[in-house]
Amino acid sequence: MKKPILFGLLIIVLVTASLLAACSTTTSTTTTTSVPTKTTQPPAATTTATSAPALSTSAPAPGPTTSVAPASQGNWWDKFEKPQYGGTLTYSVNGIMGVNWDVYTMVGAEKDLYYEALFEPDWTLDRKIWSMTGMFYPDEVLVGHLAQSWDINDLKTITVHLRQGVKWQNKAPANGREFVASDVEAHYTRILGLGNGYTAPSPMFAGTVATWESVKATDKYTVVFKFKTDSAQHLQAIADRWALNEIECPDWVKLGGDVVTNAAGTPLADWKTTIGTGGWMFTDYVSSSAYTWSKNPDYWGFDPRYPNNETPYADKLVMLVIGDASTMLAALRTGKIIYMDGLTWQQSSELKSSNPEIAQVETVAGASGIGLRVDHTPFRDIRVRRALDMAIDRTTIAKGFYNGASTGLPCGFISTQYKGYAYAYADWPQSLKDEYAIIRRQLKLC
Repeated sequence: MKKPILFGLLIIVLVTASLLAACSTTTSTTTTTSVPTKTTQPPAATTTATSAPALSTSAPAPGPTTSVAPASQGNWWDKFEKPQYGGTLTYSVNGIMGVNWDVYTMVGAEKDLYYEALFEPDWTLDRKIWSMTGMFYPDEVLVGHLAQSWDINDLKTITVHLRQGVKWQNKAPANGREFVASDVEAHYTRILGLGNGYTAPSPMFAGTVATWESVKATDKYTVVFKFKTDSAQHLQAIADRWALNEIECPDWVKLGGDVVTNAAGTPLADWKTTIGTGGWMFTDYVSSSAYTWSKNPDYWGFDPRYPNNETPYADKLVMLVIGDASTMLAALRTGKIIYMDGLTWQQSSELKSSNPEIAQVETVAGASGIGLRVDHTPFRDIRVRRALDMAIDRTTIAKGFYNGASTGLPCGFISTQYKGYAYAYADWPQSLKDEYAIIRRQLKLC
């Protein structure tokens, strides 16, 4: 029996592998290779796909160093059943999802079902190499998706060569035409506010794209990204799976409407008009209640685990909006949904006890915090900052509030699961470790 899965965004890949037609790994300056050209229809079957790695919606810029470990023996997916075609998969999310279908003003994981990006993490990587449970992917684990290959020309320029044969979903006004470089240019020109009626960057990404200079199509399948400053992190900027790099159809944009708010009644506010290159097509929407997608019969992708398998696997995907965690848990226990997210550690512990057959995976979640202006008094004084740190008992918080899910060690403004994003405590200079040790001793004396 397949286990229901508690895993942030895993469901999107679990049911389809539709976004995962990535190929072999690449170096920082060389190219990836393509998946086979689609020529046949997938075989008919009645059951759903088995589990696959998590899908991410964002990739922050890397820290000082990033590296991946050697591969282990065998494939990470060998322990699962082989995926089969057909069926409907139903899952739930904790809260109301997006009601705006435009990446210019919308951030939401559901957009990954129909919009795609140039890059993806390599889903065939062993989970001991990279866990795929978060939102950051170092350069070493990235492969091409809508991108076939790329060249890092210099510290300000990246040239991307597109995968040929990708088509927009067969809906008016695109009507299944080929995805080409001018589509990529149109997307980024719009996001950057550099033309086609857009004179300012998207309000969602104005800070993110401050160092971008231009995105130009130089031929049908080639796009050149130029930046204003030298940086080794520009690949991360265009590989980030956040809405910034999810590409909408320019033919759809031309339908018109309020480009800032997509006010009700305008074409861009109508879910029926959405057009992407992804494996799922919007087929129904009930406000604040349910979303339904059906497989794109003309999707170009293959499952990188089984390169001869076209994707998606399932026929239909239904996302229910259930705001109450208890109701969602009841639906999971009774098999009405196969996946949910957003559990507290208390709920997780209870579920492990009552339903050990339900698989759970710990993932990195978002959090809120307070940022102090260290360029203003009194926080510019390091003694004040040290005093504030003395008042924070990280060990007790880690054991009590987080039930041991956190170590209590300082790790920068990010989870320790994101190896390479920030300096690990183990790599800190001894002088800095000693300073924190003194603070801890002082705290115990208070």
